[in-house]
Amino acid sequence: MQRFYYGMVLILVFIGLALQASLLLWIGGFINASDARLFFLSLQSLISRYGIGFFNKWSVAISL
Repeated sequence: MQRFYYGMVLILVFIGLALQASLLLWIGGFINASDARLFFLSLQSLISRYGIGFFNKWSVAISL
């Protein structure tokens, strides 16, 4: 059960870092708004297609 919580925290950290990086790149002018929107949509489709279990498997594999 503790691994599950660690996996969920790792998922949230990963998604937060990805969103923060894309936001900083957009503010810095390295990517435009349409590219940032495309990134958010692809992340959303990845989560909806594979579910949260996809990220949970990777987080457990990384934590081992």
